[in-house]
Amino acid sequence: MILHKRIEELQDSLSLLKKKEEVLIKENTSLKEKLQTESEALKNEKEKTMDSMKLKAKHEATVELLDSQLREFERRKMEDAKCNIEHLNQRFGEV
Repeated sequence: MILHKRIEELQDSLSLLKKKEEVLIKENTSLKEKLQTESEALKNEKEKTMDSMKLKAKHEATVELLDSQLREFERRKMEDAKCNIEHLNQRFGEV
């Protein structure tokens, strides 16, 4: 009789442990899904940051190129103006 009662107690304990195991498995699965979701969100954020950094670098390079082209244009404009002044001085100096 004592042995039978002890077997029942052990079976009850085993049943409780199985239920706890099921709960832990569900929690573990839920945590894995949450981790996966957060990982994907971080990956997407990283990609957006990288895209933003690439866009910023491209913008800065474009600004530098345009600035360089503007300086070159202004330099040529000044050279043309000098040449025009020299040409006018020569032309009117001859008259």
